[in-house]
Amino acid sequence: MTGTTARTGTTGDTGADGTTAKIAVIGGGPAGLTLARILQVRGIAATVYEREPDRDVRGQGGTLDLHGDTGRRALQEARLTEEFWAKARPEGAEFRIVDKHGAAPRGFGAGPAPDAAGPPGTADGSGAPGGADPGASPEIDRGDLRGLLLDSLAPGVVRWGHRLDRAEPLGDGRHRLHFDNGAVEVCDLLIGAEGAHSRVRPLLTPVEPHYTGVSLVELGIPDADRTAPGAAAAVGNGSLFAFHDNKGLVLQRNSDGRIRVYAFFRSPEDWLRVAGLSADDPARTRAAVARHFADWAPEFRDALAACDDTLRTQPLEILPVGLRWSRSPGVTLVGDAAHLMSPFAGQGVNLAMWDAAELALAVAPVLAPPARWEDSTAASLDAAVEGYEKAMFERGAFWAGISAFNHDRVLAPDGHENLHLMAGPPGPPDGAPAGAPGGAPTGVPAGA
Repeated sequence: MTGTTARTGTTGDTGADGTTAKIAVIGGGPAGLTLARILQVRGIAATVYEREPDRDVRGQGGTLDLHGDTGRRALQEARLTEEFWAKARPEGAEFRIVDKHGAAPRGFGAGPAPDAAGPPGTADGSGAPGGADPGASPEIDRGDLRGLLLDSLAPGVVRWGHRLDRAEPLGDGRHRLHFDNGAVEVCDLLIGAEGAHSRVRPLLTPVEPHYTGVSLVELGIPDADRTAPGAAAAVGNGSLFAFHDNKGLVLQRNSDGRIRVYAFFRSPEDWLRVAGLSADDPARTRAAVARHFADWAPEFRDALAACDDTLRTQPLEILPVGLRWSRSPGVTLVGDAAHLMSPFAGQGVNLAMWDAAELALAVAPVLAPPARWEDSTAASLDAAVEGYEKAMFERGAFWAGISAFNHDRVLAPDGHENLHLMAGPPGPPDGAPAGAPGGAPTGVPAGA
C-alpha cells in the first residue's frame, strides 16, 4: 500500500478503534521472526516489516550455536523444536583453541561446546530427540534457522521491501510508520528488532553504537575439504579459534562444505576505509588480510589463500553496557537493537531470540483471543512490556559486561591463553564479572 494509511496486524476493525491490537515488528531476523511465530501460535497476529526485497536476496552468514536456556528454549515456545533438530549439527559444537603457530595451549585440546541448559531431553523440552551429547550446544546455519522460522509463519506476515524511514508517535501509545517505499502504517505496539542501527531505538534513547577498536573481515573457503584440505583438517567438524598478537582468526565449518574465515584486527575506526578493504575489491582485501597473518602457521596461510571473492568488512560496534531507557508507551526493542555487544560472549542471537520469547509471553495474556481491545488494554499492555524490559535490561547488561571483558582479553598479545582460560574448567578467569560462566567461546563469528 503506497501513500495511504492502513492498520496493521489483522483484517477488519482492529486496535484502539476496533477489537484486536496491531503489532508491528521491524526487522525479519531471528528475533523478529521468533517473536511473530510465538505470537502466532497463541492466536495473536503480528506484521514483520523487512527491508530486504525477498528471502533469497543474500546469504545469511555463518553458523550459530543455540543454547538450551535461551535460543532453543525460544524455539520450544515457538513449537519448532523438531524442525530445529532436523537442521541442527551437534558435531558442529566441536572446537579447538590454538596460537598463531597452530599449537594448543598447554593442557588443552579440543572439546564440545558446553551448554548452560543441561542434558538434552530434560524439562526444558529443547533437547535432541533420542538423546545426544549432554554437553553440546548444536550448531545450525543462519540460513537454515531463518528458513524454518519463515516457513512457520502464515502467508503475508512478513512484508518484504519495507525499510522503516521513521516512526511518528501519535501520543496515545500508537505510532505511524513511514517506510522508504511510500507505505504508511499505524500500530498499537511497535517492536524494533532491526539490529545495531535501529530506527526504532531513537524513540526511546538518543544513544548510538560506538566503535570497539576492532574491525572484522569475513571471508570464505568454498568446498574446503577439496580446496584447502590442511585447513579443513585443522577445523574438523566445528570451529578453530586462533588469537595472538592482538588479532585473531576464527575458522568455522558450515553445512554446505564452506568454511567461513573471520579475521579480527585492532585498528583505528577508519582503517578499513583508508586501507581500501571492502567487498568492492576482494583481491586487494584478501591480499591485505594475508599480509597481516604472513607469520602464522601454514594452515592459516593456506586457508586465506583458498578464500574466494565473497567477503564483507565490518567495524565492530557496541552499545554502552547496561543501557536503559525510561518507559515509553507502545514501543520497545529486542536483541541487538536493545543491547548490541561484541561477539565475544557467543550470546547475540541466543539473547535476541529469548528477548523475543519473553516479550511475546509477556503480552500474550493481554492480547490472546478472546481478549478484545478495551479502554484498559493499553495500560495492561504497557505494564506487560515494562515487565519484559526490566528483565531484558538485567540480562543484556550481564552478558554485555562479559562480552566487553572477553573482548579485551581475547584481542591481546596472549589472546589464545586467555581464551583457553575462559573456555576451560573450572570456571571464569580471575577478574571476570560476577557470575560469569566458563564455557567454550562458541558463537564468536555468529554475532559479528
